[in-house]
Amino acid sequence: MSDLLISDIHADINALERILKVISSDEFVSRYGKVDRIFNLGDVVERGYHPKEVIDRLISLGEEFKVVSIRGNHDEAFLYRYEVSGSDKKCKEIHEKLRMDERAIAYLNRFLPYYIEAKDRILFVHGGPLDPLLITPPGASRLEQWLHERSWQRISTINAEYFDYTGYHYTPESAFIYTSMIFGDDDYLIICGHEHKPALFECRDNHVQAILKRGGQNTLKVMGMTLIVTEFERKPGSNYLVRLGMAGSEFALLFEDEEGRKMIIFEVV
Repeated sequence: MSDLLISDIHADINALERILKVISSDEFVSRYGKVDRIFNLGDVVERGYHPKEVIDRLISLGEEFKVVSIRGNHDEAFLYRYEVSGSDKKCKEIHEKLRMDERAIAYLNRFLPYYIEAKDRILFVHGGPLDPLLITPPGASRLEQWLHERSWQRISTINAEYFDYTGYHYTPESAFIYTSMIFGDDDYLIICGHEHKPALFECRDNHVQAILKRGGQNTLKVMGMTLIVTEFERKPGSNYLVRLGMAGSEFALLFEDEEGRKMIIFEVV
C-alpha cells in the first residue's frame, strides 16, 4: 500500500499532471505498487494560473482514490479575501473569475484544518500542529489570530518560539509535545508543507535531532523523466516531524515493504 503526498501545487496543473503521470506508470507501479490514498496538504490555489484546472483534477481524483485535503494559508487567503504575496496581476484576475465557480468554491470550503490518521498514527497539517487557541495571546487582532492558525505555523530556525507577520514559529520539541497528547509517546508522524523547503526531525527517547541529510538519495528514470529519490526509514519507537519542500513536480510516498515502513520523496527534474 502506498499513500501519495502532495503539497503547495499553487494552481500549477502541469506539475500536478506530471506527478500523476509518474505514479500511474508501469515502471513506478512495479517498484512501489499502486497508490491507494492521496493526501493533499494544501495551497492548491494562488501564485499560478490554472486554479480551476487543478481543482477539477482533484475532484476527479476523488472518484478513483480516497483524497484528503488540508487547507493551506493561500487557500484560506483566497476564500477570506486576504492579500498574500506571490500572485501577479494575471494570477489575481484568473482567481477573481474563479470566485464565480460555485463548485470550486464549495470544494475549497471542504478542506480540513488538519487530519488525524489514527490507524497509521499520522497527523497531516499544512503549517504546524499546535492548537491556535493555546498560542494566540489575548487581544490579538483578527489578522494576528489568523497568523496563529495551523495553516500559517512554521518551524522555527532559532530554537525559540515567536510570532511575526509570517506566522507563529514553533520548535520541533513543541510539535512533538503537542502531538504526543494525541497519539501517546511513540511511533507517530507529523507531516506538513507550507515553506517549500524540506526538513526532517526525529524524536527518540525525548531527544530531538535534525536528520534530513541522512536520507539515502539516488535517481530513477520513469517514462523518460528523471526523478531524484530520497528515502527515509520510519524506525519503530521514533517520532518524526516531516516538512515536505514541495512546489512544482515534487511528491512523496508513504510506503511499506518487507524492509519496513518508509517515506520516499521524489523530485521530477
